[in-house]
Amino acid sequence: MEEKNRLSAMVPALLGVTVAVIVIATMVIFPFEKPSSTAANHFGNAMNGGYVAVDGSLNYYIDSAGALRCYSDYSNYKLSDGGSDSINPSGSYVYFRHNGQAVRDLFTGGDRKVLADECEHRMVSGNWLYYTDGNHKLHKQRLSGGNDCELGIVTQRQFAVVGTYVYYIGGDGYLYYASTDGSGETRFLAEQVDCFQIYGSFVYFISDGRVGSVASANLASRKDYGRGEQFIVADDKLVTVTDGRLHVLDLSDNSAQSHAIEQHGSAPHSLNFADGRIYYYNAEGQLISCVFDGSEWREMGK
Repeated sequence: MEEKNRLSAMVPALLGVTVAVIVIATMVIFPFEKPSSTAANHFGNAMNGGYVAVDGSLNYYIDSAGALRCYSDYSNYKLSDGGSDSINPSGSYVYFRHNGQAVRDLFTGGDRKVLADECEHRMVSGNWLYYTDGNHKLHKQRLSGGNDCELGIVTQRQFAVVGTYVYYIGGDGYLYYASTDGSGETRFLAEQVDCFQIYGSFVYFISDGRVGSVASANLASRKDYGRGEQFIVADDKLVTVTDGRLHVLDLSDNSAQSHAIEQHGSAPHSLNFADGRIYYYNAEGQLISCVFDGSEWREMGK
């Protein structure tokens, strides 16, 4: 009887050891998936074309000829010819759109691969590439390769992947969200929008020519920031283009007023942000970089 009791007491311990061995073996044979690090090409950049991205010491930008360039303290070289946009570095690769195709390459070049022949909009999130095809249908595929999956979502314009949800502008102009498997489509706002940016727990957007925002957890919290043709939110600043002029509003100061800042060239557009600086193209074809008051400006590539 004593021997039987001793064996009974050993069973839970042996089971625990067995489970631990199985888990370790599973991790070795089928490693748990972890999101890969994705460099700063935040939702505002993607909304406005994704022309700039910073990944550590590497700086990517689209020059005035539409070529993708990568520069650092030691080099400045061209990764693609004209027709490029939508930059997204991730790991050792940079993902971008080139002449309507979703492609990837090493940050040093020399390992170009076409991931999708038709690509209107694209975004890298974790281990996945999301993109819309020529029929505005949203797809996803693993960055490591594998089957392409159509999600059953049709979006005429931009989309943004946040965790396990994708936000997108539907064919009717309204903002929706759904799970990243395509299920659970739900209208998010009661008004049509032209573009949107997710920033923290807020969604900023342009509707009927005016810039607004709403807290994702409180749709009654809607704010209006006045007219705007384009915008980007970064470092708690709202940068807008209104009547061809750049304006900045400090969102962290409730008493602050939007004010015009110094700009270089006319008709700024394609606002992007990286590494504490605003980037924009002007009508003269220059890509300008500056800080939030418009000073310390420089022309990229010069």
